[in-house]
Amino acid sequence: MARLRRRRAEHPAGTSRLRAPRGHGTAAAAALASVLAIKAVGPARYATQRITTALNTTASRCRHPATPAQATAAVLAVRHACWYSPARTACLEESAATMVLLAARGLSVAWCHGVAPVPVQLHAWVETEDGTPVAEPPSPSEAIISTSPEPTLWLSTDTCALGPYRSDLVETYWRWEQDPTLPVGYGRQSPESLEARTEGMVHQLRGENIRFTDYDLGTSDPTPAGVATLLPDHSVRTAEYVIMLAAEARAKDFTGPSAVRAALGDSR
Repeated sequence: MARLRRRRAEHPAGTSRLRAPRGHGTAAAAALASVLAIKAVGPARYATQRITTALNTTASRCRHPATPAQATAAVLAVRHACWYSPARTACLEESAATMVLLAARGLSVAWCHGVAPVPVQLHAWVETEDGTPVAEPPSPSEAIISTSPEPTLWLSTDTCALGPYRSDLVETYWRWEQDPTLPVGYGRQSPESLEARTEGMVHQLRGENIRFTDYDLGTSDPTPAGVATLLPDHSVRTAEYVIMLAAEARAKDFTGPSAVRAALGDSR
């Protein structure tokens, strides 16, 4: 099962070679090879989507949750295999291969992926049934979605700021999307109901795209003015940038450029 959660610090696998737990070496290499094959077959921009689909299918066949010891052994075995891989292997490939390795034994873990707000960094990892990250160092990172009515501002310019995507603003996001010009930009041919939008937000949080709330700082209090979205392409470590602005925000020339600069970490 895939979850969108907190982002934790990267593991140190790239700087320290680990010994594979006994009995896991060959199986871990095979699991990693299967993940790399899934990535390689088909357009690169859909690689993560293919991996997510494969992992969800794999998880649906597992009947027993992995214990912390079993999950840790699997992660360490995959990290050992990553040292000898000729292809790019980072947290995405490692966590996916760990899930495949455990699934081959009928054991399940949760596959999670998320983002750190400052600076923006993607990360993927696995968790045991009780939500404990496996073989991950602690990190004081923040959740990427907020339910607090008080705005949290992560990045800002003089006129604009970016904060977390907020579940309590779903009706506001939906209202912005009712602008007749937006369905065309999103490729939709008909308006969406609030109920469907609320359900859609849940699905958005399970995907790989990264969303922020754009705030207008030209008022007495930070005012939500749009949504900025990054659509990552892990194969080349880039992301497409999309911004949706409320009609009232589009009338202010500074809002769009400021949001772009904030999302890209440039406050000039």
